[in-house]
Amino acid sequence: MLDRFCHVKRAGLSRLGFVLAALAGAACGPDGDVAGPATDLETRHPSWRRARVAVADGVSGAVSIFDVEEDAWIATLPGDGPVSMHATESGDFAVLLSSGRGEGHFLRAGVSVAPHDDHLHIYKFETALHELTIEGAAPGATLSSAGQVALFFEGSAADGAPAQAAVVSEEALRIRGETPVPKWFVAEAPHRGSAAAVEGGVLMTRPLPGDPEGRAEGVSFVNESGSAEVIMPSCPALSGAAPVEGLVAFACEDGVLVVEPSEDGGSMIGAKWPYPGDGPARTLVGHGPRGFVVGDLGPAALFRFEAGTGASARFDVGAETCLFGIEPRGEALFALTSDGALRRIELATGAITSLGGIVPPFACEGQGPRHGLALTPDRAFVTAPGSGEVLEIDADPLVMVERHVLGGAPSGIVVLGLDTRNIDLAPGAH
Repeated sequence: MLDRFCHVKRAGLSRLGFVLAALAGAACGPDGDVAGPATDLETRHPSWRRARVAVADGVSGAVSIFDVEEDAWIATLPGDGPVSMHATESGDFAVLLSSGRGEGHFLRAGVSVAPHDDHLHIYKFETALHELTIEGAAPGATLSSAGQVALFFEGSAADGAPAQAAVVSEEALRIRGETPVPKWFVAEAPHRGSAAAVEGGVLMTRPLPGDPEGRAEGVSFVNESGSAEVIMPSCPALSGAAPVEGLVAFACEDGVLVVEPSEDGGSMIGAKWPYPGDGPARTLVGHGPRGFVVGDLGPAALFRFEAGTGASARFDVGAETCLFGIEPRGEALFALTSDGALRRIELATGAITSLGGIVPPFACEGQGPRHGLALTPDRAFVTAPGSGEVLEIDADPLVMVERHVLGGAPSGIVVLGLDTRNIDLAPGAH
């Protein structure tokens, strides 16, 4: 049952989507108009406050839900051991992966946005687990693009289980009362890799033959009948991937491999672009509407990479970078560094600001519950498992807003209910 419905007139058409009306700080006014300052297109549009933040406990796996609009923790779902979390492209779901149980689950955000010609509808309802469970050996990377979610299972050499990818559509997940049937794609052998759904099949990593660490060395296009086509150029020591609006970028030892459909649409083709400095990158994060990815270079540098042209820029962070992400408007990067500081890097200028001492210094790699970082347009959320807190920080300027005391060991964190393709990303956009 819906607990909130808002019918809102569109204020104008921005270059990245419809200008949305606020759900917080201003109520729906007469005839669906928006009351209060949210109607001023010269200020930041506050519709992002419809978002919810999901936090997983690093020991119990229990998931707590924070509603940004209501400024309240509204629900806690019980857990059965640690999970990793990944938000889908639409923000309608989080994928919960349990390596201990070899399972993937889907968490409904409880926020849904339906755009129409001259208005949009925003629905809010209870957050709940979807009935679908996907089982496989060693669940790993999850990538979401073009309405499809690909869960990669690394497999097990000891058990003879090859790496596999399960693909399910978000549209199918939204249908109440029906359980989607995933499409499965099988790799050559167990390995640490990833898969991304594309038209007609998936892009799937290839295992490095005989490698005891189970690394990947390249990418193949696997169609729905199971036939595989190797993508060139090669991608040695592949370590990360990110979809970017019809393209998929892979982090290789010697550069970024970008794979896209050929002009005739009959196959997939690749192009390799060099890193802006010493590589390789370990992790890539994409921003679809802006067409770029960001990645890490060495312990204390990040870079931006334009997927369509190969243009890039390097940012020296000044401290060992443990976590990083893109602010949803695509204007800034945020990095949580091992000295316990949160840094904001302006993409247009490279200017860096820092808020120190938000958590005690820590090692980027280690055992047990780890810190997490998630971003809304105007807020950064950082988990602190050592103190049982979730830190809410104003994104510009960097100022601590609140320390939410949850107890336990809050670790993994994602933002739900936001889609970079349909939120107002710039003031004054028409």
